Amino acid sequence: KVLKIMGHLTLILLLSVCCLWGSGAEEGEQVLSGKTLYLYNITYTQHLNPQNAYEHAHLVAALGGLVNRFEPNLYVIQTATDSTWLKFLQSDKGHNWLSNRPVIQINSIQNLISQFSSFFHGVVLYDPKVASTSLIASTMAGVHNILPICQRKDPDSLYSTLIENGPKLPVLHSLVDRFNGNITGSAKCDAYIWAIKHYIDTGLCNSSVMGYYIDYFWTTVASKGPFVLNTVLNQDYFISQQGFLWDLDVWDDDYPNDDPHQPLGTDYKTLLTLFQAAYNQMKPAPGSHMIHVGGFTPWLFKYVDAKHGGVATEWQTTKILTSFNAFIDADACCINNMANAALYQHFPFLSSRYNQNPAPTFNDFVRSGFLHSNGSLVKDKCYYMFYVGDYDSAAWLYNELYSFWNDPNRGKVPLGRAIDSELSIRFPIIYPYLYQTKTAHDRFITGDSGAGGYLNPTQLLPPRLISNLSSAAAVWQKWNAKYYSQYDLTFTGFLINSDLPMTTAAEQLYTSFSRDGIVEQAYTWSPHLTDNTPVLHEQDLSGRYQNDAKTIVANCRAGKKFMVYRSILQSPTFHTNVVQLVQNLSGNNTQVLDPISLGYLTRTALGGNNNWRVRYMNDTLPSSAKFDSTINVKFEVRNNGWNILEEKYVTLRMVMEGGKTWEWKEVSGRGDVRPGEVGVW
Repeated sequence: KVLKIMGHLTLILLLSVCCLWGSGAEEGEQVLSGKTLYLYNITYTQHLNPQNAYEHAHLVAALGGLVNRFEPNLYVIQTATDSTWLKFLQSDKGHNWLSNRPVIQINSIQNLISQFSSFFHGVVLYDPKVASTSLIASTMAGVHNILPICQRKDPDSLYSTLIENGPKLPVLHSLVDRFNGNITGSAKCDAYIWAIKHYIDTGLCNSSVMGYYIDYFWTTVASKGPFVLNTVLNQDYFISQQGFLWDLDVWDDDYPNDDPHQPLGTDYKTLLTLFQAAYNQMKPAPGSHMIHVGGFTPWLFKYVDAKHGGVATEWQTTKILTSFNAFIDADACCINNMANAALYQHFPFLSSRYNQNPAPTFNDFVRSGFLHSNGSLVKDKCYYMFYVGDYDSAAWLYNELYSFWNDPNRGKVPLGRAIDSELSIRFPIIYPYLYQTKTAHDRFITGDSGAGGYLNPTQLLPPRLISNLSSAAAVWQKWNAKYYSQYDLTFTGFLINSDLPMTTAAEQLYTSFSRDGIVEQAYTWSPHLTDNTPVLHEQDLSGRYQNDAKTIVANCRAGKKFMVYRSILQSPTFHTNVVQLVQNLSGNNTQVLDPISLGYLTRTALGGNNNWRVRYMNDTLPSSAKFDSTINVKFEVRNNGWNILEEKYVTLRMVMEGGKTWEWKEVSGRGDVRPGEVGVW
């Protein structure tokens, strides 16, 4: 068996400026020096009426998207969490990224407009009578470098203070009185059909980046929840990326409460039209990559009723989006507010490779009393792990993880940290900190449904129930593989497949990179191996540690020897209490493990093997090299398997961009690499 250690070298033959996808900056647009960081506190909007509050936040989100498109210039404070992360980025924890920049606070929206006037050309007006035009205006803002303003003529409205009076910003586009339902029977959906035709079909916007956030309808139902749940500031990243923003119902058999008189199923049909158009626009070919959807069904305000509950609506949403190659960065209610993602995206300290703690060796298991020296499992012992979530959303990660991470009991018991790696697209700043401060008991795994985001795995494979499109297996595997490699992930914490049965083919989507475990929803308990990868099942915890400890012990006594328990927004202290009570109730018969240890033991119990497991840890490859040059490079590889990596079975193979050739002049290594050791070539 030959183990190929893969390196990667990029030869830079031309130095060029890498621009944003799409039309980029329009002529005359100016980029600030970046020496000054401007601060805008928008907490005052909580005291405005809903219309003014939404309109102020909307304009600030759009301006943030434009101003922060290429570099960090504007930081917005809406909540205490925003202040926490600003301090983080001004400290060693955040690599002092923003610490050496003078901060100037802007004290009014008029001054904010004046300070950044060179970043936009004018205004697009949206129609308060057709709420969906607010999100069409957001899409247009990103494409044309303009600001969205509602045409509402109240004396204190932004329309009155910024267009009719004050700076008298020029109106370049208007969506007012343009849509009346003469196309679909719904003015709401007519607006989307128009936007699809003018911005997706033409390629003007980046339809592979989408935001699913509540539109201006929120102003009529704002009393249902706190102000920040309008998620308007979440739009900044999607505007910066020239993405498409939308808000549509996913059911074809019900009338949406924001448009109850539309023909039945019009929202649903419009949604399918939208995603088919986005699918067709993919480059180099339709279906050639994934679509990133941030946001979630605004169930507190829309689309959920007695006929279709919250969970059912979530699953229907995921089915539809998955069938068109879309994954969800699920900013779900009610921890869904997030400002400044357009700024965070430029965080420069993400490494191309992070390494976790070493995997356990065979001898480690023997010393711990889990295996006999002949490799058989110690009988009458149950093993379990914790899946610590829910961090399948940049907003949830942004708002919740930091305080739990600083719990004084972190590190006392093994925890599977279920954090989707694709959240680093919008919130990269936390990842270096997590890996640098992890304890021996912190093991990073993926959340749902893999490192690449939340979707339904079976809907990537034919027959795809809603779209009937061809397989997206290779696209999904490629998208995930880069994150699993970058963050040293080998365990998929939770595959959510809605109410659809899981299949072996869907499991096999993950076995090439998630080799130490896959966890599925707990419809049945049937641990098994798929391509030598352990497949386990989860059970949700209640959040009451006394009850949860009793559940774990009861499952053990019922013969469930390898279990995954999923907690949602629970602290290390909570998990420590559960473990202590389990030990009190069951003695040494029940053992908590980290996810990798559970995967290795499960595989052993099911007759698999833990050999040929390797982590490519590091190299000293330069980012570029001159043609026909000789360079000295060091490669480090850790043996995570239980067999010895004999040097004669290990080859180094280089992969190079640009079709150039490579030859080794000399290779020297350290010989055989024993389990748990690092080999250097």
